[in-house]
Amino acid sequence: MIYHFLILSDENDDFVREILIDSEATFYDLHEAIMDSVNFDKSQLASFFVSDEEWEKGQEITLMPMDDSTDEALIMEDVRLNEIVGKKKDRLYYQFDFLNDRGFFIELLQLDETKQLAKAKIARAAGDPPSQEDFDDFDLDEMDDFVDDDDIKKFSDDDDDFNFDDDDDVIGGGRYSDDDDDGRYY
Repeated sequence: MIYHFLILSDENDDFVREILIDSEATFYDLHEAIMDSVNFDKSQLASFFVSDEEWEKGQEITLMPMDDSTDEALIMEDVRLNEIVGKKKDRLYYQFDFLNDRGFFIELLQLDETKQLAKAKIARAAGDPPSQEDFDDFDLDEMDDFVDDDDIKKFSDDDDDFNFDDDDDVIGGGRYSDDDDDGRYY
């Protein structure tokens, strides 16, 4: 069966992608098709979220296992599309920017039960995608709320508090001797 997905962005009204993909394909295959359609860097993290009619995020399907993930975590390459999506108007949210909570809204437009597809195809590509990373909201001047010049000066003036000798190599709180062949600390 072929799934016909519509992909939209709330950042650019002209942006539209439509992807045809086999229902037996994995979420990783859909991820790759989306990345190819927008020319994004594939080395960046991304996740799918099962969504309701209001686009509220539900179950997450991650690109790779996370250290703090629970047993309920699903991995893209392990989950087939038809295990999660199967009805017209089913929705997913594809998050590609975790820092700014940005992503694409995906809806299953049509199902064609008479055909199969070996590889995903971009059926429609209109408009420019948003940038993959959005640094417009990042303001270095706001960093003053976290670190002020007095703190920086205090730390730089307090180097003598650590009793470092200029001739010593200090690693992990111990002294390292260049004369010692075994590289031990003492």
